Amino acid sequence: MPVPEGNARLEKQGRFTLKDFNYDGASDTYRCPAGQLLHPMKSRQKNTSGRIEIRYAARGAICKTCPLKVRCLSSNEKLRLPSNADYRTIGRWEHESVLERHRTRMQGAGELMRRRFGIVEHPFGTLKCRAGYRHFLVRGFDKVRGEWSLMALCYNFTRVLNILGFDAFLAALAKTLAPCLSIGLQI
Repeated sequence: MPVPEGNARLEKQGRFTLKDFNYDGASDTYRCPAGQLLHPMKSRQKNTSGRIEIRYAARGAICKTCPLKVRCLSSNEKLRLPSNADYRTIGRWEHESVLERHRTRMQGAGELMRRRFGIVEHPFGTLKCRAGYRHFLVRGFDKVRGEWSLMALCYNFTRVLNILGFDAFLAALAKTLAPCLSIGLQI
């Protein structure tokens, strides 16, 4: 999946976004565009999507005198900064390193992704187009898993019938069931 770009609103305002800050895994710090370090705070927070975030903060004394303060901080209350916020904070998901490793691995995987789209995306498009299957009709993970399993079974059964044909499918089914019928198992 493409990597989400982050907060475009800050970019439009000419402010620094997360991609302007560099993370150093060895020291577990971020470096701001002015070259100052943001250190992890002790507490963890849950963001709006329910992920646990580690907050990194700069020192207030440094931010107050920084020449890039205008592009880094804002007194705008819509940005959810407290009224006394005179230092920059950055949120990082506690498992962000997993995503970074994945992004690194996927840098040169263009051909692999094109093959994947050709193989894997076809069933989803078929289910959406032919079956009219655009959303799940039930709620709850187990129920959704069951509904998806039924849709996948129908798709796979249709593929088998298209590839083998109905007569060849019945012959293969009879051949498979013959040992069960010969020993008296009821199906």
